[in-house]
Amino acid sequence: MTGGTLNGTAGIVARQGTIDIKGGTIKASGNGVFGVGDVEVELPAGTALIVDNTEDGYPSAAKATISGPVTINATAENPVLAYGEDNNENNSIVVNAGVKFTGTDPKGVYLAKGLIVDENGKVVDSSSVKPEKTDDTKNPNTSDINLLMLISLITLSGLGLGYIIKKRKFN
Repeated sequence: MTGGTLNGTAGIVARQGTIDIKGGTIKASGNGVFGVGDVEVELPAGTALIVDNTEDGYPSAAKATISGPVTINATAENPVLAYGEDNNENNSIVVNAGVKFTGTDPKGVYLAKGLIVDENGKVVDSSSVKPEKTDDTKNPNTSDINLLMLISLITLSGLGLGYIIKKRKFN
């Protein structure tokens, strides 16, 4: 697939061969489960890509690669899923940079090494995302100023206490 839009209960179900997705949009808007052909297994609807390696008798296991610019809009908990005994142990699905997920949280997606999903749902190189800053790190000098103020307060408190003790002489 290099372009266009694919709409359905589920997007693509692969049981053998190789799927190479390099562009376009996959919209999977189903809910619940569905079956494929004479297979007794029920697959999750709303999944954009399912690599189903549960059935014996096929000459080779299915594999899939998704590379951007691809938009995946799915309603299932897992927008792409290696299904069956494989569970992506053999990299049945590889998601590369440039893929964008909408409609679902892609936390369970199998990403190529070194990639993450950013706050906008886009798969990017992990080195390109800067960590979120906390209130103390928004201005790098803030934490230094807070520490200096605390040290000053402790020092002044100690000096004041020493002055009071020296001023009063105990008999």
